Amino acid sequence: MEMRKKDLSRDDWIAAGMHALYDGGISAVKADRLAKQLNITRGSFYWHFKNLDDFLSAMVAFWLEVQQGYLARLRTSTDDAETQLKNTLSHIHSKNAEHDVAMRLWAYQDNIVARAVQKIDMMRLKYVEGLFLAMGHDAEQAKFRAHMLYYFQLGDQLSRKRPTNKERAAHFDQLKYMLLGDT
Repeated sequence: MEMRKKDLSRDDWIAAGMHALYDGGISAVKADRLAKQLNITRGSFYWHFKNLDDFLSAMVAFWLEVQQGYLARLRTSTDDAETQLKNTLSHIHSKNAEHDVAMRLWAYQDNIVARAVQKIDMMRLKYVEGLFLAMGHDAEQAKFRAHMLYYFQLGDQLSRKRPTNKERAAHFDQLKYMLLGDT
């Protein structure tokens, strides 16, 4: 049975677009392709979006909102800086990074997306750098440690040869040890 345009929400379309972006890159994000995958008419797409550019802008805005939400929740924690950093490492370790990977790859082709990714990168780095500062590291060490953690995360996300879950957990344990010591 084919769905009607009102049965599928704007968020449903965005979720399908993000999945298609991860699976096939930006060339896979087309109204007709997504409609076929969702078993719905293309009219539903145009019920929610003016055109493909409007849809792509909504995808970028969605990703930014989700990432800023994660950071806001981490920042509002009342835990001490070390606990916040441990929680951040746990979040990174458990996070499904499909959207981040898709956005990073798309950013190589689109300046608007590149600015969105850069904005989130800077926000994440500043947050983690602030944790290291609060833990007593000088500015240079805090910045270095924040970058070390962030580059580790990026390498983990973008690596074509993925480690097993056990290897990945061991890598995160080692990173935590390198950044925090015996804690």
